[in-house]
Amino acid sequence: MAERAMTDKAVRGASAPLLEVEALTKIFVTGRLWGGSARRVRAVEGVSFTLSRGETLAVVGESGSGKSTLGRMVLGLIRPTSGEVRLEGARIDHLPPRLFHPLRQRLQIVFQDPAGSFNPRLRLREALAEPLRNFRLARGVELEERLAELVAQVGLSAALLDRYPHELSGGQRQRLAIARALAPRPDLIVLDEAVSALDVSVKAQIINLLVALQARLGLSYLFISHDMAVVTHIADRVAVMYLGRLVETGPTRAVFTAPRHPYTKSLLDAVPVPDPAHPRPPLALREAGAPPERGCRFASRCPWVIPLCRETEPPWQGSAANGVACHRPLA
Repeated sequence: MAERAMTDKAVRGASAPLLEVEALTKIFVTGRLWGGSARRVRAVEGVSFTLSRGETLAVVGESGSGKSTLGRMVLGLIRPTSGEVRLEGARIDHLPPRLFHPLRQRLQIVFQDPAGSFNPRLRLREALAEPLRNFRLARGVELEERLAELVAQVGLSAALLDRYPHELSGGQRQRLAIARALAPRPDLIVLDEAVSALDVSVKAQIINLLVALQARLGLSYLFISHDMAVVTHIADRVAVMYLGRLVETGPTRAVFTAPRHPYTKSLLDAVPVPDPAHPRPPLALREAGAPPERGCRFASRCPWVIPLCRETEPPWQGSAANGVACHRPLA
């Protein structure tokens, strides 16, 4: 079964991508305070990647690296400053709300906090039925059948539909959040730190559920996370972000086995090692400070910085799907 799944993914990956992101940039301009000048914050800058049907791309990095902003631009929740987002070849990044609304059926999101994902005044039946009614996908008996199907898909009993969100555990709420994302039968789900608030055992159960749903429904995932240990269990490819820029991309196994960017290596070094007899020496980074105005953004923290790093932004080496931005890559 595993070999067949890998073959299916290879076939899907060879076809035209579902999602294409090209040179996506978002600059936030802060307001003037007490006569001061406006400040421009480059939250995301020049990010490019593709995502095939049935594939999971993990976007990883520290808090503030631009991961969530990137996901929200893909979903049309934030309009990019420049760049393009294409769904099956058609641009969607600057569509007005009236034209983007039909696409919401194909693009869904699961947030980090399952408690904040539901209106506390609505029973879960109403919360789960909302997207079905909004897109006019089901009503009456058909609606009830679809609700029962959705909760069964995520491993829950239909009896829970008559409860309020506070009556469920965190894991149950997140399963219902996934069910609600599945309701309009999307092509792509953005999972924004969707398991980071859960206990370890529940986290593993949700990851296994997501993998099973992807195999069954052919879903594509944009999996946003800071947890490298989780990423290795779900992602086909990894994109590493630092201060708004991509610094490395590649197949998950290749990136985890032989990281090429020192920042990627530092993220992997932070993953706990289960065997204390074989510790992994961590990469010693300098203290984080203000990002440099020119050159490599990681230069102020990198232990292997050279003068060129402080003067010139590193070029992208390799392809968009498998590359690194570093003057002296590790491998």
